[in-house]
Amino acid sequence: MSRLRFGLAFVLLAGAAALGACSKTGSPPGGFGVNITVDATMVPSAQRAMITTDKLTVVSDAAGSTPVIRMLDDLPKAIAGGTVRFHYTPGTGVSAGDKLSFGLDVMNGSARIASGSATVTLETGAVSLTIALASGGNDGGLGADGGKGNGTACVTDDECGSGFCADGVCCNEKCDDVCVSCKLSTSKGTCTPYAADTDPEMECAANLGTMPPASDGGMTTAEAGASSEAGTEAGAEASSADASSADASTDADENDLVVINQPDGGFMTMPNACAGTCGGARACKYPGATTTCGKPFCNSRGDVGTFVCDGNGSCAPTLASCTNFSCDDSMGNCGTSCSGPLDCLAGKYCDGTTHKCVQKDANGLTCVTNDECASGYCVGGVCCNTSCNPMQGLSCNDPMGTAGQCKCPGVTCGAGVACQVFYQDADGDGFGNRDGVVGTTTTPSLTAKAGCMGSPPPAGYVADNTDCDDGDPNAHPNQTAYFATPTLGKHNFDYDCNGTNETETPQYVSCKFCGAVGSCSSTTGVCSSAGETGSFQCPQEGIYRIPIGPIEPIATGGKATTFATTPTPSIQGPPPLSSRVEPIIPIRSACCGCAASDKTGFLTAVACGTTGTTYTCSACGAVGGSTAPGTPTVKVQRCR
Repeated sequence: MSRLRFGLAFVLLAGAAALGACSKTGSPPGGFGVNITVDATMVPSAQRAMITTDKLTVVSDAAGSTPVIRMLDDLPKAIAGGTVRFHYTPGTGVSAGDKLSFGLDVMNGSARIASGSATVTLETGAVSLTIALASGGNDGGLGADGGKGNGTACVTDDECGSGFCADGVCCNEKCDDVCVSCKLSTSKGTCTPYAADTDPEMECAANLGTMPPASDGGMTTAEAGASSEAGTEAGAEASSADASSADASTDADENDLVVINQPDGGFMTMPNACAGTCGGARACKYPGATTTCGKPFCNSRGDVGTFVCDGNGSCAPTLASCTNFSCDDSMGNCGTSCSGPLDCLAGKYCDGTTHKCVQKDANGLTCVTNDECASGYCVGGVCCNTSCNPMQGLSCNDPMGTAGQCKCPGVTCGAGVACQVFYQDADGDGFGNRDGVVGTTTTPSLTAKAGCMGSPPPAGYVADNTDCDDGDPNAHPNQTAYFATPTLGKHNFDYDCNGTNETETPQYVSCKFCGAVGSCSSTTGVCSSAGETGSFQCPQEGIYRIPIGPIEPIATGGKATTFATTPTPSIQGPPPLSSRVEPIIPIRSACCGCAASDKTGFLTAVACGTTGTTYTCSACGAVGGSTAPGTPTVKVQRCR
């Protein structure tokens, strides 16, 4: 609210003598403001002589202004002459185009002798007006009962003949509704509604409610509504509202309450968007649900939250359910296309061709992925009621059974007895065909058969299914031998079923002398002692023993003397578990590149089953001598 401030400059006029005496003061100031003339000539001189005090009331029609009251100390004495002039300068907040209403009361003590009023519109320069004073009982701006007439500036109800002082002027009624004024220039003194779609006094502001704090786990829609109305009532009204809310909460069906979950980063609202304007009928009108007042958010995968105005000046959340597509967090709305399962709601799956979320299939319908099936299981090309593991002999699309129902094809097992698959062991090595597949009653299979758990396998079948080539008895897991020809069934060299071809003879590039134990990789091209044998590679190798005999020193071809057991020969690395009698005890690191396989090998890549030439690194004749591949030997590269 801005208050009017003014300066007063007096020029007193009281008959010819007074006029001549006061002419020395010159004319009133001429800047922005009002040059006011108070004309008391209609008040008897005897009454003017009785004036001891006065009150000037100034009311602006500028929105938000309040009346200004000022006592003019020099006026009671000066008014005895009949006329007074002074200049009034408005304060901050009042500008050209605003209307000012002036009311002047002159009194003897508290008894009013005369009153007058006038209104003027401000301009950029000074304007002039005259306030004509009239004694009580005449029509000089007073009411019939001696109070001020409607439209006259006032401060209290007692001043007005109507008994109502509203908006700084005497009014025809109390005029305390919203969106009304008694000081409109076209109807001053009469309580009049503001025009529709205006709000000069900002009475129709939005109700700025509060949302849950960032740590809040969520709120119900009922709480959200109460939150948005927070702070709009006080005292007893607030207590009453709380009591009503409590009663409503007690009566409400909890199943009807929807929880609002706060998104990451909190709610983003614009409650001022719900501010209203005057409706032209002593009331505010506010935006409804068609006006948004916040950023939409994903309340869950299945619904999107939006903030809309409620028609009462508040911004409140509302939820809308998604269909088919889940809510997109990045956009705050329901999706319109999909690329994976998370883009679709429960019961839907993403069609990779159309990128649309469609209904999942029932059991027995064809499928490609588990996600297409309502059960979550796609087995053998149909949606199945269980995971129905084919490796256990089960089938979900046996023509003799019920499509979509997991069955043990061609076998009826007792209650509680599971289905079991037996795999063909065509080569008789004790390992069953790992590619075995159980057939159906109409399309039987020889590679695997369904049976019942605990029953003996059919002749020629075993429970194992690890044989990678059931057409060659030498091909099976744990095979340690190497072979020069491919397997009989698959015609490859994967005899140990590990998926790779392990060569028997290594392939190297050049010979060198290894470093000392502890730094084997520090190789050189010359020897440090006569007779030292070169190596293709220089790993540090340990010597182990089984403690069943005395330990004796032995000489090796590397750069170290080590120990091994006797009569058990030295071996590289721990012996196979099957040959251990007692725990293996490592003696110490023995040598670098001293194993035979480190010193002999092919110099070029030789394919499995083909012939190549191996070479062995030579020994140096004297200190400083070199080593080179020698002793060529023709050999077949065997593999497993």
